[in-house]
Amino acid sequence: MSSGRPPAPRVVTAPGPRACEEALFADLRATLPGSLSDLAADPSPVVVVVPSGSLRRHLLARLAARLGAVLGVDVVTLHRVASRIVELAGRNEPRGATLTDLLLRRAAARQGSLTRSLGDLEDGIDTARLSMRDLLDAGFEPELAPALDEALASGAPRDGAGERARALVRATAQAVLEQRRLGLGSVADLYRTARELLLERGPAALPARAILVHGFADATGVATDFLATLLSRAPARIHLDLTGPAPGSSAELPDHPFGRNFRERLVGAAALERAADAGGVEAIPPGTRAFTASSVRAEIREVGWRVLELLARGIPAEQVGVVARDLGAHALPLRAEWERLGIPFSGEGRVDAGGPRARRLAALLDLLERRGAAPVERWLVLRSAEGIAPFDLRAALFLLGASRLERAAEIDPARHLPAGDLPLPFREGIGAGSEARGPDAPRRRLPRAPLLAALDQARALAARLAGWPEQGTLADHLTALDRVRDLLALGPDLPGSLELEEALAALERECPHGFLLGRDEFARLLRESLSEALTTALGGAGAGVQVLDVTAARGRTFDHLFVVGLHAGSFPRNVSEDPVLPDRIRTLLAPLLPDLPRKLEGRDEERTLFAQLRLAAPEVVLSRPLFDPDGRPLTISPLLAGDPTLP
Repeated sequence: MSSGRPPAPRVVTAPGPRACEEALFADLRATLPGSLSDLAADPSPVVVVVPSGSLRRHLLARLAARLGAVLGVDVVTLHRVASRIVELAGRNEPRGATLTDLLLRRAAARQGSLTRSLGDLEDGIDTARLSMRDLLDAGFEPELAPALDEALASGAPRDGAGERARALVRATAQAVLEQRRLGLGSVADLYRTARELLLERGPAALPARAILVHGFADATGVATDFLATLLSRAPARIHLDLTGPAPGSSAELPDHPFGRNFRERLVGAAALERAADAGGVEAIPPGTRAFTASSVRAEIREVGWRVLELLARGIPAEQVGVVARDLGAHALPLRAEWERLGIPFSGEGRVDAGGPRARRLAALLDLLERRGAAPVERWLVLRSAEGIAPFDLRAALFLLGASRLERAAEIDPARHLPAGDLPLPFREGIGAGSEARGPDAPRRRLPRAPLLAALDQARALAARLAGWPEQGTLADHLTALDRVRDLLALGPDLPGSLELEEALAALERECPHGFLLGRDEFARLLRESLSEALTTALGGAGAGVQVLDVTAARGRTFDHLFVVGLHAGSFPRNVSEDPVLPDRIRTLLAPLLPDLPRKLEGRDEERTLFAQLRLAAPEVVLSRPLFDPDGRPLTISPLLAGDPTLP
């Protein structure tokens, strides 16, 4: 170990993720305290700042494997660093971040030019909300609105796009002003506050032996401002991957569009330095193999067999990675095929959860959102099964023409039910000792009393959902929810109850007193708060083969890597312009918002991500399916077509 002197602030460049990781460990060895007495003299940690929880877990495992037990290292995300700076200054972290999207939607809906052009589209206002998010992430503040409006008024085309953009700027300004009036904030506000504290207090804002920033290729405008300030005001170094869109191509500072502003801003904050030692890591792509399979499932099965070969050779499972642009199409095949093959794996992605917890929560949310139009199955999932089998009740309701809750509530027993038990459209099963066989078995019948009780509950439930206040405080909506839960006897011991209570408590912390919510807004916020409870991790909790999407894989390294799903439309993803704020409009705003991304630059991002993956392991296998689930042929990915390095 060294004496632990802080390194000079630098932007350290290296060719590829593995070279960047070697540069990081070289800095760690030079920075860590050389002895316990050094640590006692300066207990401040070496802070390693990363963009994601995935990379954080990866680096912690690499630290343990390469350096053993070490003291004085703290690996944290950029969000956590900003929170820590705010906490150390005795400030409160801005609350109400979960309400940001709600305020943006409200402001967009008040703009006539947006509602006229987007209101008839499904999720049209939500499309505008995404564009407004881009403005906020680029550093938009209401004080910029007049200048942005002037730039659009003088330079935007007269085809409607300019007026929509001006309406978008007005709506974003209104949303931020409303947020401020309510005393709320967002993640962007957190980064701004942390940056201001760094400018005010310097290194004292974040006591650290050294700050090493690793794994970033790009960031939002406000996050880039914060990082640049961290570099200039604290003993920080950032390790920057030079990999460009073409495999093996890198310059002193690449000029490709993806991440250009990010790189230039950082180099403006600290001197540029080439990594002195990449540990023998190649600066060109390693040897690459490729294969095709008939389908996604066959592709995953073949990857599984190859993984088993690696495990049989003694390769630790955690050093093997499987990466897709998006894991959606691969999640179910992975679970089915790899569980059959007995391959341990962990995935950063999440899939729709099965089991009673997720089913009950999803059913409750559907009832709140669709009310009487919800399918009767959503009510049956939640109601107590006492006195009547759910299957029998469902069959009876369908027999009576009630596929939705509101139709079940309209059933008049005097008109629609027989005087006695209701005969169902199937026969009794053959029980032990029964002499009835086949068509001679008696018709199954539903007792009248429990059926009447169930229909009474359907009427009461439909009435309570219909009587839910169209607008009210959070307390009003919670009261209405409690009435529904009491009717359905949704007690604290039932699956999903704990997650529901935690989500409701989180909303109570976020919503200011007296804040009014529409019923649809409440249902949307509750669904967003329950999003994690409605899904489950793709695999384990970190052990086994690492199954990741491209976002989670950024900055990570492997001994063996499989990149799957390399067909057109998957990797690279389809990149299209923003329909509300197209690139030609974004270019007009660039002088005032230089970090506002151009959507078509996403094509360059796809090529860069692919090039970085090919440098993330010494052995890389690329694969693609030939046909989709319907048997239609899939086109080879443009990332692979004509590549002379592939077999």
